[in-house]
Amino acid sequence: MALIADYSTTARPDRGIIQVYDSDAYTGDDETLQKARTQVVAGNGYHLYLHSLQPDIPVEIVIRIWDTPQQPPVDAEGVTAVTLEVATGLLVVNQLSYGPAGEVSLPQPGVYEGHAAWKGRKETAAHYGSTIRRAAEEQWSPEQIGSSWGECPAAEQYAFDLWLIRESEPDDDALDHFQEAVEAETRRPDIGSGSLPEPALAMRAIACAAWMRSRGWRPSLSRTLRRSRAGWPSTTCARRACGSR
Repeated sequence: MALIADYSTTARPDRGIIQVYDSDAYTGDDETLQKARTQVVAGNGYHLYLHSLQPDIPVEIVIRIWDTPQQPPVDAEGVTAVTLEVATGLLVVNQLSYGPAGEVSLPQPGVYEGHAAWKGRKETAAHYGSTIRRAAEEQWSPEQIGSSWGECPAAEQYAFDLWLIRESEPDDDALDHFQEAVEAETRRPDIGSGSLPEPALAMRAIACAAWMRSRGWRPSLSRTLRRSRAGWPSTTCARRACGSR
């Protein structure tokens, strides 16, 4: 029962939300977000949402990776089971409007199970509400408000204890279909031209996925689209990866 990795950072729960996700699974999920507002923590397998009861006081995010399943902490205010696939091996802790608060490289990519536990959530929300009321009544300055938030008697924390259960599985059937499409599409003159209209951009994303697979990597749609928009790989490399010239 060894602790393999231990990571922590602070994040501002903008609009009451913190996100934890695989670096390729940054696209939002409104349905899961709404579930988090009632369940505190909710996920779709790739992307977790954490719901705080206040939007401004920084909270602590703890991520621990274990070699065997763990029991939830006994002092938790609440606990829920989570499953998270991290195909890239890189987890991002994100603040909605402020961007990433931190990143953690996992010992290896794959599918992780575990539990999320939180504490200090209600106490922090109560302190936040009290501060806002006093600030309105006594006409506090922004500096006074910030100082009061920094004196919160409770620390709001969300802790994830995770362990690897299996490796990620590439979607080979989908990639085979993509490769068939790109073998025909990369022969179009506009693919090799200086300007890429949207259909050609889509084909470059397909080519990018095939190129990544040829290198022994496990591509995902978000990664290939992001890289293809940056013009990677070159058209020549993409054609070679797909077996076309």
